[in-house]
Amino acid sequence: MISCAVKKKGDSMSHTELIERYLKGCEVLTDAVSNVNPVFLDKVPAPGKWTIREYLVHTFDAEIVSSARLRAMVAQPGANLMGFDQERWAAALHYEKQPVEDALAAFRGLRRMTANMLQAMNAEAWNNKGIHPKRGEMSVLTLVEGLAGHCENHSRTIRELRQRFSAATV
Repeated sequence: MISCAVKKKGDSMSHTELIERYLKGCEVLTDAVSNVNPVFLDKVPAPGKWTIREYLVHTFDAEIVSSARLRAMVAQPGANLMGFDQERWAAALHYEKQPVEDALAAFRGLRRMTANMLQAMNAEAWNNKGIHPKRGEMSVLTLVEGLAGHCENHSRTIRELRQRFSAATV
């Protein structure tokens, strides 16, 4: 099993280590959904909670929004960053109908492209800031740290749902 250890606040990672952690999200998310019983993909764990498919598609859409935010912060420091109402996106974009394979492939491709951008940046760009609609000013570094943790957290949730659903069918 792949480790999803998250650094505690105050621990610092080099930019290279952070990019590696960010990229590892491709493997972590793929591992979480690989060979999942198709019946489990759309099983609702509790009223008002997302399915495995919905968590996966949400993780991809969050990557889309966040990669656009990162690009704006790098190219236009101080940019106002796009908002993201995850519940509205899930409903309006019909997460329940999106193919798992396509969401995974698109996530991996976008994350790799963003990692390439991060690797090419100069050290000063990590401090570039943007204005988040709810959180206020945030840096490239802070956003990448958050993205790495976001993928790890949802991958962990997907694995937990798989285990719970599997245990219930035994």
